Amino acid sequence: MSKLRITITQGNWVVRLVDGLPPPAVRISPLQLLKGDKGADGAPGYATLTALASVPAVGQAVDLSVSSNAWATVGGFVLVGATDFYKVTALPAGKITAKNIGHASNTAIGGALAGGAKVMPIGAPPQSVATFSASGTWLKPTDATSHRAVLIGGAGGGGSGALAPAATASSGGGAGGGGARVDRTMLDVDLPLASYPVAVGAGGAGGASVTGATADGNNGLSGGSTTIGGANLLYAGGGGAGSGGSTSRASAGGGAGSIRSQGTTASGATAGTGSFVSGVSGSGGNSSGLLTTGAGGAGCSATGTAGAGATALDGGSSGGAGGGHNAGGSGQAGGSGRASGQAANDPAGGVAGGGAGPQNGVDLPGFVCGSSGGGGASAATIAGQNGGNGGRGAGAGGGGSSASLANGSGAGGKGGDGCAWVITTW
Repeated sequence: MSKLRITITQGNWVVRLVDGLPPPAVRISPLQLLKGDKGADGAPGYATLTALASVPAVGQAVDLSVSSNAWATVGGFVLVGATDFYKVTALPAGKITAKNIGHASNTAIGGALAGGAKVMPIGAPPQSVATFSASGTWLKPTDATSHRAVLIGGAGGGGSGALAPAATASSGGGAGGGGARVDRTMLDVDLPLASYPVAVGAGGAGGASVTGATADGNNGLSGGSTTIGGANLLYAGGGGAGSGGSTSRASAGGGAGSIRSQGTTASGATAGTGSFVSGVSGSGGNSSGLLTTGAGGAGCSATGTAGAGATALDGGSSGGAGGGHNAGGSGQAGGSGRASGQAANDPAGGVAGGGAGPQNGVDLPGFVCGSSGGGGASAATIAGQNGGNGGRGAGAGGGGSSASLANGSGAGGKGGDGCAWVITTW
């Protein structure tokens, strides 16, 4: 019997006959010795749509004609194309019956799922975010585990500055209060309806400029409240507005919105109120260390010193008051707004004597309130500066007063609009 000698050279086996007439050496790979016969091809892990399908209403199913459904599982989720998520409810021959779960990225109801699109299994859909910058209806996604709702109420507008005689003390307009912010997560079973109305509160308008004759400024308007499913389910109150400036008194800021109520608008030197945080008369705004509640608006003193806005732990910050004139008639700067969330710097108030105007507040990324507007500065021979507008849910700045009857006082800024988001998890 012949014997084999096997040596390993650079990862290969070299086989030679030890006795008998040796043939040439044979060089083979170890994998060649271990390799078996080729097995049968496995079933594909996905399919393609073989015909166009129309998108059904949320919670309704559609039959998807597919190249194969052997891989699909009743009760599992599938991704159709790049953006559409469905739940498998049945597997008739050559089809997948799939329910529209109402994911925010799904093609609109009545639209088309194009033939040739891939259909593949997924463990669970990614979170769905429904965004409401205006009032509408939330169609609740199906088969989810929970829904996180974030609501921000609209903020109050700033009051306009007074129009005063030369060399006379006056106050600029009061600032708007911040809107409330509510963040609540609910189990799917706690929301039994298929849809819920969403009302988004707009920011309050600023008080109009005064021209032509000596007069007090105009109050701003309160911000609207934001709700989902009505005020008894989810509610974020809007901020109150600032009062107009005057030649005889201080101005005051609007009250803060909360989960209980809207803030009220200031009246003359009397600050607006809120369930938890009120505005301030004649000085800086009222900060809030409470979750959900906005900050109270600032006011301007009877001798023209403008108060700065205030911050809130969770809700909207308040705006800065407009600048007035001191007893000698010199113009004063506007109060600064306040940063919120991820903002790095407070929006500046206006610079007196025709300098730079106040900065507007800005919206910020994420489910958070923006920053508030700075107050406008006053002027003697030109128009008073308009107050800065508030960012999302944040109060507006008050307008500056003026001693120029022809040019007029500064108008109040507009409060930041509210917003709502619903984040669904499967």
